[in-house]
Amino acid sequence: MKRRNNSKIILGLLLAVIGLGIGYAAISGINLLVNGTATLKSSDGNFLVRFVKPIQSETAIESPVTNAITIIGHNADESVMDVSGMSASVEDDTHATFSAGSLDEVGEYVEFTYTVVNESDRLDAALSFDVEGENDAEDYFEITKTVSKEQIAKGETATVTVKVKLIDTPKVEDYEGTFTVTLTTTSEEPSEQGSSSSSVGGPKLVKAELGDTHKGIVYLDPTDLTADCDEESSVSLTGTKTGCMKWYIYGDSGDDYTMILDHNTTARISWYDSNINVPYESSNLKLAIDDLVTVSGWEVTPRLIAAPEIMSITENPTFNLLINDWYCLGSNTKDSESEPKCNASTNSNYAWLFDNTNNCTTYGCNSSDSSNNGYWTSTPVGNTYYVWFVYSNGSLNNYTAKSASAGVRPVITVDKSIFD
Repeated sequence: MKRRNNSKIILGLLLAVIGLGIGYAAISGINLLVNGTATLKSSDGNFLVRFVKPIQSETAIESPVTNAITIIGHNADESVMDVSGMSASVEDDTHATFSAGSLDEVGEYVEFTYTVVNESDRLDAALSFDVEGENDAEDYFEITKTVSKEQIAKGETATVTVKVKLIDTPKVEDYEGTFTVTLTTTSEEPSEQGSSSSSVGGPKLVKAELGDTHKGIVYLDPTDLTADCDEESSVSLTGTKTGCMKWYIYGDSGDDYTMILDHNTTARISWYDSNINVPYESSNLKLAIDDLVTVSGWEVTPRLIAAPEIMSITENPTFNLLINDWYCLGSNTKDSESEPKCNASTNSNYAWLFDNTNNCTTYGCNSSDSSNNGYWTSTPVGNTYYVWFVYSNGSLNNYTAKSASAGVRPVITVDKSIFD
């Protein structure tokens, strides 16, 4: 387990302005200390937007989502960081904090994600985000701020993520720096839910509807980003690698969308040909992903989704990726200790994550495909020869790397300008 000391990272978040300060001392290793305070500066009283507090006790703020805070850390080699000593909380409607041990090695980073909800009394109220930042410690820290939606209507939720990454070590014994993150909210007329935002011709973007766990649907041909593509012309058959296809958005950085295909481009493939733990760069899956560009002619660079991304999508902040275990995507729990059975009798909120897999309609998906049992992530399980994959029963599970039960389901990131 990686050494942690008593240094703390504390973030103060608020509705309109977030102010933070950073300081650390380089005496033995790198000990980072981030201190933050914030005060509410509301310029518009016509709507209420607040942080969602996780439901933990009878006195907790009533919340539309239970797991309202996510902590995900990565070591410099992109392996999962042990975050058991870290914490995050919502102090009240407009203030949130987090604390973490020291970041010791260049390349380490931690992402703290909070949920906000628009509780405006005005039926036509919506919320627009604008995230900006100033970082006096930019020589040592890379601070990234993202929001999941640019606009949320009355009753909707969105997430705010602050990523703190160590990019260099100080050249002096002591260093003090500050960074400021500003989150501005303004009331707006809500846009139509579920309507296409793109004009005639080219790829099509369909906005998410209230209650969706994805952030929208895209119909796009990865070999021609200008080609006409819509729901009627899209193909969702396993093995389809070119032409108009259906994608689900799960990441929105402000300038681009990150999205996952609704089917496997390769039905079944082993992670590696023997039961040994090899890095993703050496896996059979990396070769299959690369072939989408070199053989199929994709104009965008595909990759596999990472297991921590699945955790973030399903709002599961506590699952341990270092041990052989599993959880149901819809409930973040094991529905059965003896045999995984997730959402067996109801439609799953995360059906889009395991559609077109074997017998998945039994567990709440929309369309089954017997050619595969799910798809691999890019994340091995600790130091074992098991790898995390999304299983056809609606769970994040793991299996031996030698097995060819799961397949390849690509993730791509596209610039929003292609929908203009």
